Amino acid sequence: MYKSIHHGAANGDSAAWLAAVRPKNVVIGVGPNNYGHPTSTALNLYRKVGANVFRTDQQGTVTVRVQPGGRYAITTERRAAAPAPASAPAPRSQPAPVPVAPSASSVYYPNCAAARAAGAAPVRVGQPGYGTHLDRDRDGVGCE
Repeated sequence: MYKSIHHGAANGDSAAWLAAVRPKNVVIGVGPNNYGHPTSTALNLYRKVGANVFRTDQQGTVTVRVQPGGRYAITTERRAAAPAPASAPAPRSQPAPVPVAPSASSVYYPNCAAARAAGAAPVRVGQPGYGTHLDRDRDGVGCE
């Protein structure tokens, strides 16, 4: 399970980050807004990695029940009125995805050249490798 960054904003997730995380299911917590969230940019990124997308604006509350042994079930309060742009399937049980992304504390880039060489730039707050030493303007995005 993966929770979309910033309600599916265009500047939230990146292709490099999603390639590292490889989410099978993405939950976008969003309601009526004037920002256009979730954006087509974010939805296209999730589509490209093959993730199932669950949207609270279309499906209401999204519940994930984890069972002993790692299996889980995803249920929604209601079915989407219209098909979600990035394929929101009917709830089902399936094996839990194996985490593949390193923890944020186990990745360190001494400078932006190293982050770029690793294909991680730009690196955002909460992503592996982010550090304030990479974020000169302190806007939450390093190595811009």
